[in-house]
Amino acid sequence: MKNINGRPDNYKSHCSKFFIFELLILIICPLPRLEAFITIDYVVEESPKLSYARIAQPLSDYILAFMFLRLLFVFRSIFNYSIYTDPYSKQMC
Repeated sequence: MKNINGRPDNYKSHCSKFFIFELLILIICPLPRLEAFITIDYVVEESPKLSYARIAQPLSDYILAFMFLRLLFVFRSIFNYSIYTDPYSKQMC
């Protein structure tokens, strides 16, 4: 069934914010041999003067930390394929 604009009624459900969030989680992955670094300057306070410390962290560390969000898919699969999601219980809810 189509709405007034000629699009299917379920058009908005395909482009929801949660779908875009899941897509970003799946797209981001560390690239092999990626040697990019992120440098952050910290202020180190010492008694006579202020000095700065520059710390370089690999970009792959941040990407790996973001990839832990993929555990959400594991938890969602556990709940979706549990014993309480048979066709009868889906029909009741």
